[in-house]
Amino acid sequence: MPITLGGVLADNLKQSNDENLYFYGLNIKNYLTKIVIFYMRTSLDYFIYPIYTDIIILLYGTLCLRCFAQINLLSQEISHCLPETFGLQKQLDILKRKAKIKDILIAIQDTFSVPVLLIIIEHVTMCGGITGLFMIHSWNESSLRWKTEAAYFGINGFLCLVSILWVAGALPIAMNKFKENFHSKTHARLLYYHTKDELYLKGEVLNEPDFVLTGCEIVSFRRSTILAFVGALLTYTVLVMNMGTS
Repeated sequence: MPITLGGVLADNLKQSNDENLYFYGLNIKNYLTKIVIFYMRTSLDYFIYPIYTDIIILLYGTLCLRCFAQINLLSQEISHCLPETFGLQKQLDILKRKAKIKDILIAIQDTFSVPVLLIIIEHVTMCGGITGLFMIHSWNESSLRWKTEAAYFGINGFLCLVSILWVAGALPIAMNKFKENFHSKTHARLLYYHTKDELYLKGEVLNEPDFVLTGCEIVSFRRSTILAFVGALLTYTVLVMNMGTS
């Protein structure tokens, strides 16, 4: 049977306990007006919730990617330098530029720590709720509206969650690569040119703690956290469902 606008509207109205409540308390008799109000309300619901949070994640991810690219450029610059040209002045110049990038990352952490954590919590609960309901109800037995909303919100929430952890989790990797390249180049200078006077800079870089973006110091944004989230999501969803049915 072909899917029509009227069929979708009728399907949604059947799931509503009160048709007048669904139309903001208005007793509307005209069927075309009902269709217009229904699709305006649905469009606004789908537009305001996911797109607003997606814009925040897009901005956050863009800033992280810019910092990631700048750190990689510094690492490549170190790799392309010959040991004899990677002197004290060059090392100081690179470390000053890296310090500016870190200041930007600290500003990003201070600005987005709380919003991103709330978005992560929202997406985790959204994905958990959808997963739990599909463990109870069959996909084939679900209504068209439920299938559409589950696919729309579920895919959006999962992709946003993965995007946050993947992009922000690339920064510690870039930082470690920077340390490795800096250590390799300064170690070569020490072996061939006996530059013991540069060891303090090398120690400063290698002993610097890894910078990891977090959500209010509760969740560390690393790529390995993706698997932890997926495992925890499935585990606690099953536990909550078992508690509810027992």
